[in-house]
Amino acid sequence: MMNLTRLVMLGILLVPFAAAVNMSNAFGQEATVIISSGSQVAGCEVEDKCWEPATLEVSEGTTVTWKNEDGAGHTVTGATDPKDASTWGSITVGENKFDTAPSPFLIAPGAEWSFTFTEEGEFPYVCQVHPWMIGKVIVGEEITPPPPPPEGLRLPTDNGSVDVIVNIDKGMIHGSELMVDPPQEVTFELAFLDAETGEPLEHVNYEFHVVDQGGTMVAHETDKHAMGSTDSQSVAFSETGSYTLMIVVKGTGASQPYDTSFSGTASSMVAVTPEFPLGIMAIMAAVVGIGIAASRFKSPIKL
Repeated sequence: MMNLTRLVMLGILLVPFAAAVNMSNAFGQEATVIISSGSQVAGCEVEDKCWEPATLEVSEGTTVTWKNEDGAGHTVTGATDPKDASTWGSITVGENKFDTAPSPFLIAPGAEWSFTFTEEGEFPYVCQVHPWMIGKVIVGEEITPPPPPPEGLRLPTDNGSVDVIVNIDKGMIHGSELMVDPPQEVTFELAFLDAETGEPLEHVNYEFHVVDQGGTMVAHETDKHAMGSTDSQSVAFSETGSYTLMIVVKGTGASQPYDTSFSGTASSMVAVTPEFPLGIMAIMAAVVGIGIAASRFKSPIKL
């Protein structure tokens, strides 16, 4: 009898715990919006490419994270009418204002900011510094958020048909540039996406070039073919300086003639700098990490 009583009591105790878990699942979804490289310059709004995606549909309780892949700082400011500056900062969701202001105000290059939408509705927003950048979050019931876009440096082709996502195995992405310390061989991981839908492209035919500031080709790969949506190329950097990365998409298809509806040239700068600055950044990051860890103890760690 005593064992049965204990089981009943345990079951009663677990009911609110199970409800809390279900509530956590219901309000634990996440979604991502990319602040596109180059959005600091007017023109991205023509094809709604300032934010990726420009209109995001999510479920109630979803936390949306804005990641800044541009070289300038941006705000995410809710506005009932984004084209009317007098309405900027006018949207409140629950008890929280939908606005990066006053802190951090600007989402710095490479940084991110998150906001949880606890109510249904449509929530337009704008960047106060670059007012052509207008987006919207639509919050409804039981909407499955789209998978986050591939992370990395997003480079659109000059005709806007293809987005090339670039990652490197050594160095770092800083705003809209790549930073590498010589001398070493760097692998460039490439992913090709339909710029309109974000879907991966297959059978992409492309050229891969890296040119130094004197116009000399450091890498010159032609007639390259990515059977899937990804491929990689390696480049040995031995000298410091500024380099230009060019990826020329010639079209899609297993054989010629290629479908040139997906084509164009994507480019970025590669800054090859000595290892010392990157080492200093790593040391600073380590010191900050130790400081955060030390603050969690009553007796601070002595360095």
